[in-house]
Amino acid sequence: MSLIKFAHASDLHLGAPFSGISKTEDSDIKDKLVKATYLAYDNLISKCIDNDVDALILSGDIFDLADHNYLAQQKFKQGVEKLDSFSIKVFACRGNHDPLDGWDPKLIMPKNYKEFGPKVESFPVFEDEPNKVVVHGVSYPTREVLVNLVEKEFSQSKINKKFFNIGVLHANVGNNSEHAQYSPCSISDLSDTGHDYWALGHIHKRQILKERNPAIVYSGNTQSRHRNEPGEKGFYIIDVDENKEINMQFEAVDVVRFVDLSVSIQGAQSIEGLCRKIDELIMSQYRKSSSIDLVLNIIITGSGVLHEDFAKGRYKKEEILQIINENWANKTPFVWCGNLILETSREINREELKKRDDFVGNFLLEVDIWKNNPQKQEDILEIIQEELYKNNKFSKYLAGSFFKDLNIEELINHADRLSLSKLLREAPDED
Repeated sequence: MSLIKFAHASDLHLGAPFSGISKTEDSDIKDKLVKATYLAYDNLISKCIDNDVDALILSGDIFDLADHNYLAQQKFKQGVEKLDSFSIKVFACRGNHDPLDGWDPKLIMPKNYKEFGPKVESFPVFEDEPNKVVVHGVSYPTREVLVNLVEKEFSQSKINKKFFNIGVLHANVGNNSEHAQYSPCSISDLSDTGHDYWALGHIHKRQILKERNPAIVYSGNTQSRHRNEPGEKGFYIIDVDENKEINMQFEAVDVVRFVDLSVSIQGAQSIEGLCRKIDELIMSQYRKSSSIDLVLNIIITGSGVLHEDFAKGRYKKEEILQIINENWANKTPFVWCGNLILETSREINREELKKRDDFVGNFLLEVDIWKNNPQKQEDILEIIQEELYKNNKFSKYLAGSFFKDLNIEELINHADRLSLSKLLREAPDED
């Protein structure tokens, strides 16, 4: 027997624009990209109804309030009203993109909607059985919440452990460096509160940090908006039995999916042969994705005869990008290549080169040491940071997140390829 079945979603970012794919001139594609967050929300509402859930829990960043997007607010209200007609409750907290002091058009929401305030509030899911399942949550009063809300709010709030208790929070758990450190906390902080399930928002990658006692879950965002968020996006359906055992099921709702594809130049004797390989790879992905529109990030890798042509600019990646998009953009659903990266290398036997008793051999041995030594990587990062801050031309561009976002392994690999090209008297890659 089910105690409760609820949906957990977060980071809808309704109406927020896509980034990094503005080069498309196709009006149909642009129209789909503009509507994507709304269509994903429509899918979320429909799946809540189809799965007969008791409640939908939203863990912040429903909107980007800085955009003053009235349409997004209305779309959201319409979805909540539709759920109300099926007696489905909605519980929502506000995050850093939609804090309580942000722009507010003062919409009158239906009776099934409960929004948490700046202090922890608790609402029963079933009004006729108030002691069965209780949802506890807190909203961001302002955009930047840098304190640990678990310690400040939830730890001070008494809960009855006889109930099934759901915590709703927009937070950075475990110091995730890819997202801002808003409401930073740890898994142990969350576990110590006594809640049974933590519905988290803020991190766009779905992940289950802890499966039980308590379950700690990021549902991820419902629709990707740039190429750094590849793969399926959606929400979790949580089915809890009378013994508080939790079953989680992921449901995809995204309508435009970002996909990373890697294709090697190895074995391709001509640019036409490489383009055929790319087409075959795209077709395989297209068949897997069914009715989902695709935005691709294609990485051309490997070693082979085409590397020299790329290195010397005989084939420009902008031209390859144009050919791919002319071949695929008119499909339904569409395929659009928004980014193409060249990471090719000349055909070399690295292991043989490392055996050489000269500068090249010693260089490659030293690079391998740097690649496999985190301490040396930290050392080189400190040197880079120190040297750049000394230079007035660069220091003014170094925001707080610059070094945090720097991928040192990628930097070493790129320097390795560039240096080896020069050492072997070959022109370096354009990129």
